[in-house]
Amino acid sequence: MLIGSSDSDGSNSTRTITLHHNYFYNCGQRLPMVRNTKLHLFNNYYDASSPTYTQQYAVGVRKNALIVAENNTFGSGIKYSFKDSYGTLYVSGNSDSSSKGVNSTTSSSKPFTPSYSYSLDSASTSKSNVKSYAGAGYSM
Repeated sequence: MLIGSSDSDGSNSTRTITLHHNYFYNCGQRLPMVRNTKLHLFNNYYDASSPTYTQQYAVGVRKNALIVAENNTFGSGIKYSFKDSYGTLYVSGNSDSSSKGVNSTTSSSKPFTPSYSYSLDSASTSKSNVKSYAGAGYSM
C-alpha cells in the first residue's frame, strides 16, 4: 500500500487517510509506506509466518508523513513495526512483538488530531476482533 508515490506527490495539509481494524498477514511491507499525508492508524493487526516476510517492515515513515498510530498489534513475524524517520510518528498503546521494534524517531505528542470521534479497542482486543471479523461481509 503506497500512499504518496514520490517525495513531491501530495501534501499532508490536504491528504488525510485513516486505516483501522485491518488484518495484514504475510504481507511484505508498505502497510502502508506513506509520504506527504496525515495518517491515522488504529486497531490494526500485523503479522507474518512466512520467512519471506519476516525480514521486512510494516509501516514506512517517509517524507512529510504525519502518523498517529494507536492500539495496533505487531506480531513476532514482523521485523520492524515502523521504519524510517523522514516524517513524524506518534505511537500510543501499541502491542509490539516485532523482532526489531520501532526503527523510527517518535514524537511525544500527536502531530495532528483526527477531525472525527472514534473509540479505541485495546491492542489485545483489537487483535482478536480483527482476526474474527476483518474482511468482506463483516461488520464491527
